[in-house]
Amino acid sequence: MSLQFITDKEILAHVSKRPGETKIGECISFSKNHEEFNKLLNDNTFKYVLLGIPEDIGVLANYGRPGASEAWQFFLSKFLNIQSNKFFDGHQLFIAGEIFTNDLMQLKNNFLNDKSRLSKIVEELDNRVEAVIFKICEANKIPVIIGGGHNNAYPIIKAVSKSLKQKISVANIDPHADLRNTQARHSGNAFSFAYQEGYINKYIVFGLHEGYNNTHILEQFDNKTRKYITYENCLQSVVHIRYQANEINAFLQDENICFEFDCDSIAGFPASAETLSGFTPNEARSIIMTMAANTKIRSFHLSEFAPNINPQIAESAAKLLANMVADFIKINSNYHNQIQKELFDLN
Repeated sequence: MSLQFITDKEILAHVSKRPGETKIGECISFSKNHEEFNKLLNDNTFKYVLLGIPEDIGVLANYGRPGASEAWQFFLSKFLNIQSNKFFDGHQLFIAGEIFTNDLMQLKNNFLNDKSRLSKIVEELDNRVEAVIFKICEANKIPVIIGGGHNNAYPIIKAVSKSLKQKISVANIDPHADLRNTQARHSGNAFSFAYQEGYINKYIVFGLHEGYNNTHILEQFDNKTRKYITYENCLQSVVHIRYQANEINAFLQDENICFEFDCDSIAGFPASAETLSGFTPNEARSIIMTMAANTKIRSFHLSEFAPNINPQIAESAAKLLANMVADFIKINSNYHNQIQKELFDLN
């Protein structure tokens, strides 16, 4: 299994200590080796498993801009500095580490202009991601995956589907449907491959940009098992984005869900396909909170964050990403609602 573990030193290097405070990085559990990883997987204390995928190979194979390989470390630097308090104490999750990609990233550098070779490297990456995600899901945990291109949605969906022994449905917050042809693997056809191999039941894209999806892609939607809600439609609506996002759950109903969130969908966010027209940071958080309330979510993947695209706001973007993950875990675990009830009762 291609999993690179994390050390105490690496964790604490990200933490800014302050007297009288406890940060998530000072109390979170993490696996240092295979034995400890398996032990944590079998511990019922934990429901969520954080995993990084430091790569941008699939993005490059899809003519995109590199940088998604840096997302995991930027995310950790902010997430581990969240205060551990009654609102979020991190007791339900542990850090697995990251998919080992050093050799693949070095190989990538030898074939930057060879899309065919890059696609073959993506296929090897698929195998590594699938193996780790399957093991996490088999232990009845929810993987929370940070980084890499959206190519990683395919092995995630495949692993979740195999662990449940049934097709999985997908909610994708994304300007692009990523249903390009399957001639070669890259970040633009993760869902095409998942469909082709029979892993997807229903698929909905929320925030799809009307001008950036070709006719071949749009013709694949039938509103019965495949549906999109365009960003332009969201703009025209007078209803708050959180209520619009409820359409996702209404469409998927009681399906087991892989929840995909492409950072390209946030306006001004440093991502592989950065856009100035997209959801605001607060709208992104509202969408995640709405989706997180669904108890049938089996994985959560944040992809395409590329800090190098806009170094001036990379730190702030990483902080937003950390908040989005905390939002998901708090709402999905019902922890936030319990705290709010306690505060209400006190008043």
